[in-house]
Amino acid sequence: MTIECLIVGCGKIAGSLDNIGDVKAGKVRSHSSAYYVNSGTKIVGYVDIDYLAAKTLASKYHVDFYSCLISDAILELQPQVVSVCTPDHTHFDVVQEILTSITPPALILLEKPAVTNAEEFKILIDLSKECGTKIIVNHSRRFDENYTRLKRIVRDRSYGDCLRVDCWYYGGWSHNGVHVIDTLQYIFSDVMEIGYISDMTHMKGQKDMSIEGKFKFKNSDIAVVLNHMDESNYQLFEFDFKFSMGRIRIENFEERFYIEKLVINELGERILMSEGENLTHIGEDKILQEPIANAIQLLVDIISDGRNYNDWSLENSESTMAFIWAVNQKVLK
Repeated sequence: MTIECLIVGCGKIAGSLDNIGDVKAGKVRSHSSAYYVNSGTKIVGYVDIDYLAAKTLASKYHVDFYSCLISDAILELQPQVVSVCTPDHTHFDVVQEILTSITPPALILLEKPAVTNAEEFKILIDLSKECGTKIIVNHSRRFDENYTRLKRIVRDRSYGDCLRVDCWYYGGWSHNGVHVIDTLQYIFSDVMEIGYISDMTHMKGQKDMSIEGKFKFKNSDIAVVLNHMDESNYQLFEFDFKFSMGRIRIENFEERFYIEKLVINELGERILMSEGENLTHIGEDKILQEPIANAIQLLVDIISDGRNYNDWSLENSESTMAFIWAVNQKVLK
């Protein structure tokens, strides 16, 4: 069975910057490229309020249907899956329109952040239950095998107890800070709480505020320090996990990994010794697929085999979004 998929929103994450030659060579970084290389899926249409953008992306991937109207696309194509790749502030209206259509899809893959407030979140949860449509949120690091392995390292205490995590992100708090919060809650299987906010700034060109501060988990004493980089300098997304018996650093958008383990030297001093520098992945086995490719395969497995999808569901993202909204409310007081 081939699963037919519609993509709504035709910007970068949808595939507007894709080069088909690179995609065929294994560079899978967008929704379009991930559907394209998966033998179980087929792109049947594109929608964008910019008709030319939809037409251009459809032409790139040799898709016949393109439109600027979601309702027309769903009525004519009746896709089983819809990817929502529109700007953050449009997510609620777009998903609501899809869920209330005459023939809603079996599944929606929704880009993060899911929605902008708790009221919108509840409405989408209720609508999805009414029509039977499953909603997966593309918090991309939940689909990255490196972070799945790191989650096991934390669970198994392979390097002892985690003491502190230092994080760097760029862009706004709601748009990119959400990646940090969701990733940490996924890795530690715990929810975060506000400690104190040390800085809040509107960077030039940003639609939401940048936040820095020190946070904590509800059920542990792990310190989480969040730092922001002005994107006009350069983009930065990094984690530094400090354990009681080691350290793991993830740098430059998972391009480099550094793993160090506690040793006692000839002087009896406790020091860190490298177990690997400039690694391309965590663990012995090489990572074979990009996160978005794993996300699309999950959709195939859910529809074809009924695979459990709780870790990636809209419902599961509630604690992440609740924390984002709580910080927003605190800084706006």
